[in-house]
Order: sequence, then structure tokens, then C-alpha cells
Amino acid sequence: MASFDLLHFDTNDSNSLFTANNCYDTTFTLPNAYRRIRKINLASLEMPIVFTNIRNENTSNILKISIDGVIHTRVLDKKNYTDIQDLINDINTSFDFIGVSPSRPIFSLENEEFVKITVGTPKDFILFDSVLVNLVLGFPKGFKSNSKVNFVRASYHYNLNYDNFISLYLNIPSTCTSSGNRLISYKIPLNGLAGMVYYLGQNSTFEQSIVITDQNFVLTGFRIQVFDRFGYPITQATDYTFTLAFFYHCDC
Repeated sequence: MASFDLLHFDTNDSNSLFTANNCYDTTFTLPNAYRRIRKINLASLEMPIVFTNIRNENTSNILKISIDGVIHTRVLDKKNYTDIQDLINDINTSFDFIGVSPSRPIFSLENEEFVKITVGTPKDFILFDSVLVNLVLGFPKGFKSNSKVNFVRASYHYNLNYDNFISLYLNIPSTCTSSGNRLISYKIPLNGLAGMVYYLGQNSTFEQSIVITDQNFVLTGFRIQVFDRFGYPITQATDYTFTLAFFYHCDC
């Protein structure tokens, strides 16, 4: 047997089976059984990035705010935002039913950098943690005002491109190049812009490997899943292709 094999995969092929009609969760059936695998490298990847930055799976669409003890929860529609003002406008629209009440929060942008929330009369503010509140709008975790105020301002610059990487996970007995308890076999860097195609070519970047922990393991198929940086599954996707390099234990 050769020292390594290159196997090419396409989620659009007949040997793939989607979970819940989602190609970001796919099971591949292999035509042959593979034995004595030592490690598996991600040799190449061609993946269109079409999922939105505001989406249902990871709380990036959840806004929960308490104003003088009255809790308001908003669930935004999934959408890809490239302009923070568009997101602010949609958040403000979600509060239209409150009318001109002094308790109605008005979101705005200060100095083109920081999100600001204003009310008509001084109130106590509490913002509940979510990807939208903390990562996108820039408020720190556990945020609350120290006293009744007319406005609160985010501590950090807003960030629409918080998706700085996604992960590919293969459910086979292995250790991988990542640390921590996230389901990561291969880490795929992003710039967070929908519509791009991420391309990883063989030997064009650092090696990412998973090491097979059971020398008697026989691989006849595998399930591959795609997660965001927080470990949430991603469901918005189109078909993609990738190549795995299988390296074997030496028989000598």
C-alpha cells in the first residue's frame, strides 16, 4: 500500500447523505475500507461562504434588554449585514409597537464606531448576553447601568465580521491539532463575508491533521459537520468539495 492516499469528496456526489437537508452535516460512504490509518490531513478545500452573519443557530439574532425591570426580547430574521446602520434600523423597527413611550429604546451609532441606546427618561438598563449583544453590538458580558441614565454606550467597536473561522469536524476516533473542548478537526479561517469562496490548496498553508488513536480502526465512512467559532452548527450552505490525505502506519 502506498504511504498515503488522496481522497476527493464532493457533498453533491451520490455517496453523500445530508442530515436534515443540510450539506454542512453530511455522511460519506467510502467505496473501500481503509485500515492502519495513522493520520488524516486536510489537503484542499473549496467552500462557498453563503451563511449569514445574523442567524438563528448561534444567538446572533437574539436581543434581550431590561429597561426598568421590563424585559424586551427581539428575535431578528436571519440576514447578512454589511452595513451596521441597516442592522440598527431593523432593531429600531422591531420596537415600533412601543410607539413614543419614554421607555422605548432607540439604537444609534456614535462617532461611526459605538452603538448607543437612548431612552426618553432615565432608566435602569440590563443587556443579556448573546452573540448579537456582545460580539456584534459591542457591549461587554453582564452589562448593566450603575444608575438610572438616559443612554448607554457600547464599550467596544461594533463588529459585523465576527466569523473569523469555522471548523470541520470528522466523527472518527482521533486527536486533532486544536485544543479545548470544541468539535474541531480542521480550522478554516474566514473574513466573514458572505459570497466569497474559501480556497485551501495542498501545501499552501500550515498542516492540519487528525491522528487516529485506534490502530485497528477500519474506516468505511464518516460524518463531517461544520461549526462556527462558538461550536454552534451552521445550516445555511451550498455544496462544497474537499480532499483528505490518508497516511498509513509503516509495515516495516
